[in-house]
Amino acid sequence: MRSLDEQVALALVEQGSRLAPLDQAVLLVATLDGLSTAEAAALAVDRRDRLLLDARMTTFGRDIGFFARCPQCGEGNEAAFDLAMLPDAAPAEGVAVQVGSREIRLRAPSSAAIARAVLAARTEGLLAEIAGDAVAIDDPDLARAVEELLPAAFPLLDIRFTLTCSGCETVFDTRFDIVPWLWREIEGVAAHAIDTVDRLARAYGWTEREILALSPARRRLYLAKLVS
Repeated sequence: MRSLDEQVALALVEQGSRLAPLDQAVLLVATLDGLSTAEAAALAVDRRDRLLLDARMTTFGRDIGFFARCPQCGEGNEAAFDLAMLPDAAPAEGVAVQVGSREIRLRAPSSAAIARAVLAARTEGLLAEIAGDAVAIDDPDLARAVEELLPAAFPLLDIRFTLTCSGCETVFDTRFDIVPWLWREIEGVAAHAIDTVDRLARAYGWTEREILALSPARRRLYLAKLVS
């Protein structure tokens, strides 16, 4: 997997700042894993997100701290979580589940399939990708059963942390999505790089390429000189 350094962060933000989150996810995986856009879009979403989780842990560490408001009393709650505790993606061949008397093999949908479903405003094609021929028969009960089985079959599709409110002790869930989380962190890296380039370019007349070629430690030495 490609290192998520400042130049990669700058390129990602330049290309993807106006994209929808689904397209940002595809861009992230394509860039970091050396895939074409089509290949990244065809990855199962849980496999895609597993790659992004690994990239996040490699670059920023395994621990995250987040803030969530209690839905009952509105109290703000802070919590920490270890991303290394999250499971792997489901096997590529899918997950066998039992629906009544039938065994069905489910596969996580791809980003491309989700995009097609959103554009068409219809879920039939998405369910067909998830359950294959099992949903060929028009059976709303079967479709509903498949939807209910998805969180257990593919836990990375709906990551939720359970918190207990410090104010009223209500127990509630908050959802974690690696795509916007990682994108915000990448934006932070890019913003810091831009600020460093701006300050050093103004002071020394260097180009962006020359400044980013310096090691972070050497840049810090020059920045410290500016305020000494």
